[in-house]
Amino acid sequence: MSLGKAFSLGIVAEGVENNEQFELLKNMNCDEFQGYYYSKPLSGDQLIDFLRGQKNRAVCPIFSYTIVFPF
Repeated sequence: MSLGKAFSLGIVAEGVENNEQFELLKNMNCDEFQGYYYSKPLSGDQLIDFLRGQKNRAVCPIFSYTIVFPF
């Protein structure tokens, strides 16, 4: 992560599976996270259904944001 930060790059942690991993990476100043901790892999159609079901609600218990669909 130090190398990426030195070049002002955003850092994405892949394969985050539990809160312990998330907290460690967050404390290391990781920017983005993905993995089973958030969701199992989804097809395109499943992702759209998942996001539509999350309108105006936080998708992740750690971060709060609103999803806006242009369609």
